[in-house]
Amino acid sequence: MTGARLLIVEDDPALAQMLRLGFGELGYRVCLAGSCRQARRMLAETRFDLVLLDYHLPDGKGSELLEVCRSRQPEPAIILSSGHTDHEELERIAGRRCRFVPKPAAAETLDLVFRTLGRV
Repeated sequence: MTGARLLIVEDDPALAQMLRLGFGELGYRVCLAGSCRQARRMLAETRFDLVLLDYHLPDGKGSELLEVCRSRQPEPAIILSSGHTDHEELERIAGRRCRFVPKPAAAETLDLVFRTLGRV
């Protein structure tokens, strides 16, 4: 059990709940945001160890939140995820300090990626 605080930014309610349950079973403390606006508010109010960002959101792109996340102290580990965009482009956007994982991905798979980022 990790106890790590995770923000999942996902606008698909069914996928968000599936991930919340999966990460909860792995011991994460999970918060959900369904938009960039909600995520910005949550990031301003709460320190997260990990962030899972959907790329396509109703009010913007998940990549717009990368700098907000990276400005936090300490900086959270970040996964950028999408099922509808050029994967090479997202790998470039993610850069070295973040990972891109194509959708769909189970909580167990994403947990392994967070572990390789060294924050769990």
